[in-house]
Amino acid sequence: MRKNGKNVGKKLVIALLLVNSLSYVGARAYWYATGAVAAELQRVREVGSSGVMNYFVAGNINQPERAFKFLEEKIDGGITYVTYAETRGCSMKQIVNQVLADAQQQNCKVRIFGISIGDYVSRFAESELDDVETIAINPEPHSKILKPYAGVGLKILTPLMEGATVPFGWLSHIPCIRGFSFAFLADQWRDLSYCFDAPHITTNTLGVICSSDDEFLQNDVIADYFKGVPIVMVEGKHADTQGNADAYAAAWDELMSQLG
Repeated sequence: MRKNGKNVGKKLVIALLLVNSLSYVGARAYWYATGAVAAELQRVREVGSSGVMNYFVAGNINQPERAFKFLEEKIDGGITYVTYAETRGCSMKQIVNQVLADAQQQNCKVRIFGISIGDYVSRFAESELDDVETIAINPEPHSKILKPYAGVGLKILTPLMEGATVPFGWLSHIPCIRGFSFAFLADQWRDLSYCFDAPHITTNTLGVICSSDDEFLQNDVIADYFKGVPIVMVEGKHADTQGNADAYAAAWDELMSQLG
């Protein structure tokens, strides 16, 4: 009887693990099919008389409300936060489609600010929108910009992380870093390391802000990618627009003075 009880217990645990995994895999497939791993577009300021709508696309494991606080009072026009789905996951390609569809409905100039992987959206915007300007902050629209250790490490790590979401099941949905889930991290890091299709167009890029001590990106590769575009350097680490907000604000002022 005791042995039978143990067998039943094992079978019950296995059944629960299978339900956890399969139900989560099914939910993930549904979210991808329905665009639920894109973003929420939050209109926080209307265009007004400026005739410009600004889109804020944050970088890795960050949200625009935090990442662009240093900039909000320095720019005119409307503001739209491109807010990531923190727990369901992330598809930068779906976010591109979402932002472009919204921007095409605006009867005004569109300006897109992208931090790190957020600049991926800007490259497509320059390719497909007529009246657009972009600003690149610690940009990583292509994985070749990553430092070798970061690029190789992410290429190895992200498939393992994506695979781990299957046995983890709904545990992958629980927020773990800054409100973001393990599944979101796996998805966004996958896009950081495997997205190679962003159009290499910088014609309407007003300027680039880079960090002098960027631990993840190669500034010389950024300079080559954005050749001919004004670049302003900030003393500090990668995309620390919160802890180093004053320096980024000063960099924006310097960039605007260069542009006249």
